[in-house]
Amino acid sequence: MNNEYFENIGFIHPLKRSSKILDKIDAYNMSEKLDDKENPTWYKKVFYENKYYYCFRDVKRAFKEEHDFMSSKKFSKERYDKMKHKFGTIAYVSDQNIICQKALNMYKQRWEIELVNDFYKNTLELDSVKVDDDLSVYADELLIIGYRIKINLKMQVYLKLKHIEK
Repeated sequence: MNNEYFENIGFIHPLKRSSKILDKIDAYNMSEKLDDKENPTWYKKVFYENKYYYCFRDVKRAFKEEHDFMSSKKFSKERYDKMKHKFGTIAYVSDQNIICQKALNMYKQRWEIELVNDFYKNTLELDSVKVDDDLSVYADELLIIGYRIKINLKMQVYLKLKHIEK
């Protein structure tokens, strides 16, 4: 069977800032910059143990988080020194080797979906927005893959019959 249907299937998941793997791979030591004048962003991409790690620091967001942290009642110099390199960061793990701009755009699209769901649930006060759990998503993916296999097999049978008729 042809693998063209499956070559783009993969995963990309956000990581918590407290994930130990990010310190292990030195993800917060970013040296490359995305070309975006509105949102200056540092990034780093690391391949480790057959996975790709994408880490971003939005400079504007980092400034706001640092400001909020320093203004809080829980501020202490020790906590600040421990956390300052994580302000404004977001990290992902994936099995896909994609360009960093694309990984960041995926996050932005996901965030837009979250905002729409929040609008439905909190502003419009709807009881449910039909957000699926992981099991439902896996089942949907299984059905899609099964359907693609079925279509591919039918097409192969059809082409064989057409070839026999000639």
